[in-house]
Amino acid sequence: MTEQNDPAGCSPAPPRCPITGRPALRRIQVISSSLLIPLWSISFGVDVRRALAEVRRFELWESPCGLAFFTTMVAGDKAFYDKLYTGLGDEGPWTAAGYYQDYSARSV
Repeated sequence: MTEQNDPAGCSPAPPRCPITGRPALRRIQVISSSLLIPLWSISFGVDVRRALAEVRRFELWESPCGLAFFTTMVAGDKAFYDKLYTGLGDEGPWTAAGYYQDYSARSV
């Protein structure tokens, strides 16, 4: 963690990247659940109040591999993903056709 994010040097150790397991490089931002809940509703038409009710704030971190990830991590349930993908439409990388189309374009 840089001095800019922790000038007093009092913060606990940064979380580990969920992919590599290496410590995060820096905290990018702290976001309250009271902001995220309406953003999910407006952006994706998904009600996440039940899923995020227990978490007051989330921290967005950058890992050494470049991944941006949140702590506290909250997994969506089946109802969440059913609503999310239904709202996104029938075409895209989340569908079988979109999956094959996306990766076939990259084949060598």
